[in-house]
Amino acid sequence: MIDLAYLTQLTDGNTVLIRSMIDGICADLPLQKKEADEAIQEKRWKDAARQAHSLKTSAGYLSAESLVLQLKGVEKGLMIPEQRKDAIVLWKLVKKRLADFKNELSRVEIEASDT
Repeated sequence: MIDLAYLTQLTDGNTVLIRSMIDGICADLPLQKKEADEAIQEKRWKDAARQAHSLKTSAGYLSAESLVLQLKGVEKGLMIPEQRKDAIVLWKLVKKRLADFKNELSRVEIEASDT
């Protein structure tokens, strides 16, 4: 799911910076998920869409394209009243994928630290 090619290109292969960015994404992910959940529960659609956008950006840095597309669907759907129900259902699926994404990032961190 994760491809470090884009991040490697973005950082000119700076492994210290790559590790720092991955660490930052891992650290931010739980809070972003929680804030998106709270915003959805409180029907603060703009805030929830903003969190989906932020998560989408993080996934994009790591070329997790299918996750990016799903988060894009959540982000856009939350802003359109007729699509909110579907966006909320999609969000529930995406949350499970984000847990897998974080686990995969944790493995990348360990592998990167061993080199």
